[in-house]
Amino acid sequence: MLPDWDKRSLGRPPILIGGGHLSQRILVPLDGSPLAELALPEALALAKLPESRVTLLHVIPPIEDVISDGEVITIDQQWDNRRIHAMHYLESIRTRPPA
Repeated sequence: MLPDWDKRSLGRPPILIGGGHLSQRILVPLDGSPLAELALPEALALAKLPESRVTLLHVIPPIEDVISDGEVITIDQQWDNRRIHAMHYLESIRTRPPA
């Protein structure tokens, strides 16, 4: 769920908020690939506009199998591992110095 993403604003111009300021909501979907990360400089440039907000999104794929190397690993443990990996990835993007 994306609490600050308004699907109705998709493809529309910036939203006017109180006082006539422009508001930009910028969603940057990332899959860990260099190609997806090419969108970051553009998003950061747009983020310099007043009242702008950038949301980084990394979708965690569904768990289909119980994967292990001979040890028991539950689906919950796999989910936690993937969630932690995604959070580390997004944090590394967030704290990365601009190119």
